[in-house]
Amino acid sequence: EAGSLGSGGRTMTTQGALARAAAALASSAMARVSRLALQTREVGRSASAMAASSASRKVASFTRGYSGYLSNNPRRGRLDFGRLENYENALYGLMGVNTVVFASWQVVSPTFMLKHFACSTEAIRNFRPHTLLTSMFSQFDFGHFAVNMLGLYFWGRDIGQLLGGRRLLALYLAGGLAGTVVQVGLDYANQREYKWGQPRERYCLGASGAVNAIVTLNILLFPKSTVLLYFFIPVPAALLGGFFLARDFSGLFDGNSGTSHAGHLGGAAAGLLYWLMRFRRFY
Repeated sequence: EAGSLGSGGRTMTTQGALARAAAALASSAMARVSRLALQTREVGRSASAMAASSASRKVASFTRGYSGYLSNNPRRGRLDFGRLENYENALYGLMGVNTVVFASWQVVSPTFMLKHFACSTEAIRNFRPHTLLTSMFSQFDFGHFAVNMLGLYFWGRDIGQLLGGRRLLALYLAGGLAGTVVQVGLDYANQREYKWGQPRERYCLGASGAVNAIVTLNILLFPKSTVLLYFFIPVPAALLGGFFLARDFSGLFDGNSGTSHAGHLGGAAAGLLYWLMRFRRFY
């Protein structure tokens, strides 16, 4: 029995040693796994830092390069309105836009063009205010287009040389907008049998208001200059301007006229206002 007990004691001792050895091995393995995980995290952080540093260097390099490009090309990277200071760019640009819109009337759906390039009370009421601008680049027919472009070219050159391209463009837009607003306002005032916004056959279009603003300013600045009416009849500018005004005022009372006399007068008023604000003090 004693031997049996001794053998059992040795067996228990051996099992305890094995358990301790297994625990030690497990602890060592856990320690190694922890160290490996820590090393992996450190490698990941190092790789992320290297990638971020590389991206930062690339961004900084691109920024320095683009900044140098902009410094050598100061007009790059922003809208360039400096070219409009040259009156010829503005003048030929206006004529070009008028030409493109006139050609569009010949090839694009008339319904679309009438809806978006002619102004009326119906257009304003139905939230198409862009027609206040687009209508000043539309023309009724080729004769209308030719007369307006000739007037813009011959009178616009003098104003462009005097004021510069940007002011020429601003005067064109102001005259066209004033002419359209006056004509549409008069149409609304005359609508007795129609309600506001109801479709009408009368639409306002043409560059005449814009051109009249330029012509009026030219006449006010150079009233004693000579104008060749129909290219061969010499007429004083002041006399020609008075004739135009009388014709448009009388046309207001002609209910059968298809000409936008109110639009002409609105454009002339814009030219007069510009003259009063900018040049009247010199006289």
